[in-house]
Amino acid sequence: DSLNSPTVVAEMKVGEYWFGNHQHKDAGSFQLYYKGPLATESGFYQNGVFYGSADHYNYTMQSIAHNTMLVYDPNEDKTDFMGMANDGGQRWPHGIQQTTYENILTDPQHHRANVEAHEIDPKNRMTPEYTYLKGDLTNAYSDKISDYKRSFMFLNLENDTVPAALIVFDKLTVSNPSFEKTWLLHGQQNPQINGTRTIWKSNPYVNKDTGERYTGKMVH
Repeated sequence: DSLNSPTVVAEMKVGEYWFGNHQHKDAGSFQLYYKGPLATESGFYQNGVFYGSADHYNYTMQSIAHNTMLVYDPNEDKTDFMGMANDGGQRWPHGIQQTTYENILTDPQHHRANVEAHEIDPKNRMTPEYTYLKGDLTNAYSDKISDYKRSFMFLNLENDTVPAALIVFDKLTVSNPSFEKTWLLHGQQNPQINGTRTIWKSNPYVNKDTGERYTGKMVH
């Protein structure tokens, strides 16, 4: 019962290879679920969206619709596939989509990122106090980024009121300091913003069987 479950679910993604087709440009993204969806992908436009539509290619599968980092180079060429808009996000591999797993592993265009480090609390693998993941995401972007490392640390706080925390740390070097940088955090609902404190809640969601509202909350 996710309404009352004390479990927090965290997805931390490096995204080493580009397989194409239904894959999104979301290397380095993350999601959080606790008594309802909190940090998520932002979803898609309601009207006329289908796989292969302009909205699908220009938003739904783009980096801007995920919890990723954007670096906007106004001169970046995004027209190499389906006339995509320049969202400041990750590159589209040039050339054809590969047809075999072996080709994907050997084609540098499809090698997007590297896992540099990972660790799960060795003292307690079943209910770890921490889970750590670090990735080099440089190759997921064009040469507008010369070095980009993203690290995740998920903490089990063992607290009924605040059960968990996710720390996201970015070390980013861009080719031009004037490029606008955007750190994205999406949710399914409008957040409450007060200065530097932002709160997402899952209470708009209702259990269809019981009528109970979800009570999850995330504070940034």
